[in-house]
This record gives sequence, structure tokens and C-alpha cells, in this order.
Amino acid sequence: MARIILSEIQDFLLQRITTHEALRTISWLFDHADRSVTTAELAEELGLPKPTAQEALDDLVDADLVCIEEAVALRYRYQTKGPELHRDLERALTFAEQDKGEVARMLSANSIHRLRGMAYVAFAPALVKVSPTAVRERSVADSAGEPQAEPPITSAATTDTGSRLP
Repeated sequence: MARIILSEIQDFLLQRITTHEALRTISWLFDHADRSVTTAELAEELGLPKPTAQEALDDLVDADLVCIEEAVALRYRYQTKGPELHRDLERALTFAEQDKGEVARMLSANSIHRLRGMAYVAFAPALVKVSPTAVRERSVADSAGEPQAEPPITSAATTDTGSRLP
């Protein structure tokens, strides 16, 4: 039973609270549920750069853990969409307080996974290369002084011989 609850808490954390900054933010907002704050106020309270605080708040709004109050300036306040979400957050925060090392490991692994995904998207175009066969044909044609068509493009994951690129 305890293992199932731990698994549920871990799933909740990984789905709704994806960074250490988001965890610190929701923990602070949870403890101060009676007040709303601007991004600048929260950044000062937590000692975070304002863009980092804003990103954490945006993530928590998307996770339905924080609401936006529109006044002269946008203000943020802890508010979940339903009692079940409040209960899950309360359990997750209790777990985070009791096992800081495990939560730090989970959030770090999640961050690394997200960064790998972003790097793949960012560098995918650079992973396209010219096939070795086309390079050999091109160099033979160049040495003979013959004009040659552009070499075919292949995936950088493997060459035409199946070997992995360095």
C-alpha cells in the first residue's frame, strides 16, 4: 500500500511540478495560501531571478495549482481545481519535505530528460549528413575533373555501412 502511494506521489510530482524552482514556488504559495503575489514579489521572497520565478509560475498555472488574479499587475495565488488536486499536492509536499534527496533526484532526472528532448529538436537538422559512398564518388569525380551532382543526404544516426558516426 505504501509503495502505491509513493508511486502516486512521484507521478504527481513528475507530471505537475517539473523543476526545483516550481517545487520551491508551490511550497511557498501553499504555505501562504491566504495571499497573492506578483512575479517580482515571489522572486524576491525566494531569491530567484524574475524570469525563473515567472517560468515556475507559468508551469504551475498550467498544472492547475496556481491561479492568476488580474488587477493592476498580474498576481498569483495558490488555488487548485478541486479538493483531490489539493490533497495530492499536500501529500507530494509532505513527501518532498521528508525525502528531499529522492525528490531532487527525480526532478533532476526529469530536467535532464526535458533538456535531451529540447537538444534533439534544436540539433536535429545538424544530424543530417552526406553518405560516405557519395563522398567517395564525389572525390573520384573531382579528381577526374568531372562535374558531379550533389551527393544524397542520409540520416546522421548511421552510415550506409551501418556504423555509428563518432
